[in-house]
Amino acid sequence: MLEQIAANPYGFWLSLGGMLLIAEMLGAGGYLLWSGIAAVIVGILVWLIPLSWVFQGMLFSVLTVVTAFVWWYWLNKMSKPQQGMLNQRDQQMIGLRATLIEPTHNGYSRVSIADG
Repeated sequence: MLEQIAANPYGFWLSLGGMLLIAEMLGAGGYLLWSGIAAVIVGILVWLIPLSWVFQGMLFSVLTVVTAFVWWYWLNKMSKPQQGMLNQRDQQMIGLRATLIEPTHNGYSRVSIADG
């Protein structure tokens, strides 16, 4: 078994990546996705460029962390709420021009704003 893995390391990495991605589909909640993607990338790189086992393991570790960090960064960038003014009436009224409904008496008047 170890002889086959040593003879075809790309097969090991592609198989490991496939198994991790299948396990992710069974409901791991995102934990195995990035390790699976990293294993597939290592498998493709080992297929193109022969690498030592030590370098393959280090590359797998680094790619797992990098892919997880890229996803975390992208997710945080996309999930930040827009700084809208929904339900913030006081902020919505800053700079608003309104029409007086009644003339001003003793410094007080009525204003028509939006639907009110």
